Amino acid sequence: MNKREIIGFLLIATAALCFLGGAAFAAGKQEGAAAQETVVLTWASAGFNTEPKLEFANKLLLMYAEKNPNVKIEFDSMAGQDYQTWLQTQLVGGTAPDIYNCWTSWAKEYVKDGAAIDLVPYLEKENKYNPGGKWIDKISPSLIVQMLDPTNNMIGSVPMAVGVNKIMYNKKYFEETGIKDEPETYAELIEVCKKFKARNIAAFSYPLKGSGAVAGGFLHWVQRIFMDALTDHLMDDLDLNDSYFVDVNEMVGGFDKGIIDLTKSPWKDIYPQIKDFSQYWLPGGVTMDWAAAIERFARGDSAMIHSGIWMVKRNHDNPYRKFDLGVLTWPAITKETHPLADGKHHALGGMPQNNNALNPSLKGARLDAAVDFLMYINSEEVGEEQAKDIWMASPLKDMIPAAGPIGEYGLDYTISRLRLYELDYDKEFLNMANMNGQVYLEGTLSLEDYTQGMQDRLMQVTKNYMQENNWTRENDYGLKK
Repeated sequence: MNKREIIGFLLIATAALCFLGGAAFAAGKQEGAAAQETVVLTWASAGFNTEPKLEFANKLLLMYAEKNPNVKIEFDSMAGQDYQTWLQTQLVGGTAPDIYNCWTSWAKEYVKDGAAIDLVPYLEKENKYNPGGKWIDKISPSLIVQMLDPTNNMIGSVPMAVGVNKIMYNKKYFEETGIKDEPETYAELIEVCKKFKARNIAAFSYPLKGSGAVAGGFLHWVQRIFMDALTDHLMDDLDLNDSYFVDVNEMVGGFDKGIIDLTKSPWKDIYPQIKDFSQYWLPGGVTMDWAAAIERFARGDSAMIHSGIWMVKRNHDNPYRKFDLGVLTWPAITKETHPLADGKHHALGGMPQNNNALNPSLKGARLDAAVDFLMYINSEEVGEEQAKDIWMASPLKDMIPAAGPIGEYGLDYTISRLRLYELDYDKEFLNMANMNGQVYLEGTLSLEDYTQGMQDRLMQVTKNYMQENNWTRENDYGLKK
């Protein structure tokens, strides 16, 4: 090779190296840009239904953004609306948010219908925000059982909190009325109510005006408590898979076999008990939602209020309250009240609350980011901040509330085995039980017409479940494959 050829070769080689180097640099820039590309996700929730809760949601998003600057969560609060109807419309139309708040029972249906992602594969992995073992092992086992659909072993949602209901009372009224001991049984509670009635003081502020998906306010809370107490002896017959809880398919079995019949004892017996109890409630409950009930209680219009844990801070911070608060567990309904009563404290506790599910349209980096967000809102860090800011209890099994009077409020509870008077089985039935229940309490609807109407609706729903899912007695309502 002569000198001219060598120089030409070197020039060509140099040019090639420059080209390759430039291409590599450009590729590196593109990879860097891709790594920094922002993932945008939408999140809708009806669970942040007070101003402090909404403030906490915004704080939560800022906390997550600090750890994940390349993920943007666009939050939409749906509090105060008929959220279930809205959500189902969005799911059917293909316009549902990427992450959406839902009840546990809804999530079971959604994941079965392909409208939510099965979270079991992710729960079997480590949550990087709670390292050391599987994510699922960090959550309270009693919540996992409620989250899991036994007919397909899928989980459609993960909770942010656990619910507990108690009675909050006006200590000043108790002292002035000469009530020294907190009632331990329902019969004792009624005696307390009688003493307040003698002083022209309403014993309870019970909100009977619904909000969002549920009509009829808190009436279904009382219905559940009496149902739990009077039908506990039937639960093992209904619990076909020995999970402790009676799932939707097992409720279907209960109606199909005639074990559950609201026109017969003991199911029918709960309503006269509630009607007798309602004489001690503050008048005007049908026009009073839970926020108004808190204000009436704070102003001294009643001696007690049936309170969810999510109402505690609102009660505590109310500017109208001029008395010390007391907290007691719902008294046990004993055989003194009904011969079939189980004598347990049914405080309606231990339910998964503020659950979130994922839209099945999520793929790739967007799915990874959505799962990561669920992991974060189910972390100890968020649990601690939640307890501090809005006094809600974490669903993690080893999580002790870090702030607020949650410890004093008490996290002891007897978990409802059968969630009939909730949205789990049928929304229309629940609204019927509440709204017609108000008419029954007023005395213008007979017990027979009230219970027969509900039973007719439930049998139609049962028939639909059996047809749609091919549930039969022979296949144990979906448990046998």
